[in-house]
Amino acid sequence: MTAAPLAALACGFTIDDGAGIIQWHLIGMFAPSFVTGRLASRFGVPTVLFAGLALTAAGAATALASTALLAFYVALFAIGIGWNFMIVAGTTLISQSYRPNERAKTQALTGLLGNLAATCSTLSAGAVLTGFGWEIINIGVAPLLAIAALVVVWWLTVRTQQKRAELA
Repeated sequence: MTAAPLAALACGFTIDDGAGIIQWHLIGMFAPSFVTGRLASRFGVPTVLFAGLALTAAGAATALASTALLAFYVALFAIGIGWNFMIVAGTTLISQSYRPNERAKTQALTGLLGNLAATCSTLSAGAVLTGFGWEIINIGVAPLLAIAALVVVWWLTVRTQQKRAELA
């Protein structure tokens, strides 16, 4: 998120363009919140998580494919929606994965860790962009998304095994 307006400036776009990119990213991050919970209830938490992963991957692929202004807007908007899906569904998953007496502390810890990671990413975005470039930033998203997808698959596997054991 933070590297995108800097990359747009490096591509010759204006500060106003960079601000617009971030504005649409923020709309993508927060506007879907009105329906994301309902989507998770209707289609399931894993489906919404995978949709978030896919949208984030599509955003990174768009950013890799082009440095046109429209590509920056589309990429960051898709990444924003992907983030929303992953944060809402991920928070739901965490609350479902722990006993009621453990949920508050677990959610607080995961929130803290997530915010610390976001802070570090934000503070290092300029240096990473300058040192490695826009393409590497977007390529670097792939292994993180793959790890997240594997964690969701692992959770689904464990949950399926637990349900089978309860039925036996």
